[in-house]
Formats: sequence, structure tokens, C-alpha cells
Amino acid sequence: MEPVRVVLRAHGLTDQQWRVLRVLEASGAMEMTELARAACMYPANLTRLVKHMAQKGYLTRAPNPQDRRVQIVAISEIGSALIAQAAPVLAGMGAKVRDAYGREKLERLRELLLELIDVGGTAP
Repeated sequence: MEPVRVVLRAHGLTDQQWRVLRVLEASGAMEMTELARAACMYPANLTRLVKHMAQKGYLTRAPNPQDRRVQIVAISEIGSALIAQAAPVLAGMGAKVRDAYGREKLERLRELLLELIDVGGTAP
């Protein structure tokens, strides 16, 4: 992870911020509880992180029209621009790992990790 962290730090992001941005970019706006589950984060930690990311302009927050106690979080243009800048570099790093380790081994590792997640239960 350290090479990835170097790239993320160069863009002013942490691992967790990157994960939240990627989830929102891929899935669209969602409630905080859904985002916590999708990003595999504790809700309390996510609340602090989202507040900080919204202050930086990476995300937007708005009350859910059906239940104003619930926040809907979405990626902003600034957040999308950060992904557009960092993703190609990270994809290149991933391609190097895939080429060196082998596609089949990585797929098997992914399957084992998903199995481990199933055995361990879901994230809070």
C-alpha cells in the first residue's frame, strides 16, 4: 500500500478519502449508512471524514427529502477531478503488479479475500 499512499498524498488524499471518493464515483449519491457499508468504514469515522471532505469541497451533503434526519452524500466536481488525476497513475501501478504477479493469482487472491469477508461477517 505504501506506493499507493505516496500517490494519494501527492493529491492531498488519504486511503479512506480515496475509498469514499471511489465508492461515490462508482455508485452515485447515497445515504451515510449505505456509504459506510460500501466503503467498509465505521459510521462514526465516516461522519468525521465526510465532514472534512465536504469542507474541502470533495463531496456535497444534503438532507434526504423523505427523511431530513438522513444525509445524502455525493461526489463533487472537485472530487471527480481528483479521481481523474490520480486514477491513471494508480491503474498503471496495478497493471505492473498484475503483470508481475499474474492475473490468475490475483483473481484467486480476490476470491479468497471475498471468502474471508463472508466468513468474518459484514462491516459495521
